[in-house]
Amino acid sequence: MLHSIPLGIIAPAPDPVAISYIGNAVDASNQSSAYTFSSQSIGTAAADRYVVVCASTVNEDITSVTIGGVTASLVKKQTNSTSCVGMWQLLVPAGTTATVVVNLGGTGEVRCGIAIWTRTGGASASATDTAGATTNGGSLAVDVNANGGVIGYSQMIGPATITWTNLTKKFEAIMEATTYQTGANDDFATAQTVSVTAQTSGSPSLVTGVSAAFG
Repeated sequence: MLHSIPLGIIAPAPDPVAISYIGNAVDASNQSSAYTFSSQSIGTAAADRYVVVCASTVNEDITSVTIGGVTASLVKKQTNSTSCVGMWQLLVPAGTTATVVVNLGGTGEVRCGIAIWTRTGGASASATDTAGATTNGGSLAVDVNANGGVIGYSQMIGPATITWTNLTKKFEAIMEATTYQTGANDDFATAQTVSVTAQTSGSPSLVTGVSAAFG
């Protein structure tokens, strides 16, 4: 027997998105098939916790990312000459650490960096908007829903000081020599277009970035 929902009852609104930056790691060795980052912190366990991994490489395509042995879903990937940058996510309700594996196309890598965020809340399991950029200060603008959040991530070869616009910079780390990775995020109470950029004051030879809105 079918039961209808009584008139006048409204489903509760989803919890606001809460994005937390967890940390980053770098491997400057040469690898041809995969980079493995063991026992990475993935924050506090929660039934609706998504672990978001951003990764970047030089001279190689990233084919997939696994978190705790499970293949994560691609959110956004951007390539630029010899650089590949991307964002992946996976629902991981339990645990506080996990091994992250960045799988490669197999022609030979020279360095890899990752950064980890977690996110909870929101109505959508998927990103609600994404963007990619391949120039210094190029637009990573995304539309975010009310009570949503945005993550940005970029790789820069040859930068000086890296500045994020309209997101709070969380880290800047040397991958090797003059190759850097950097990330930023914020939560937003109102729906808006967030005009995100990542820019260095130097003269980088390559800049590759991605951003995503969640909510």
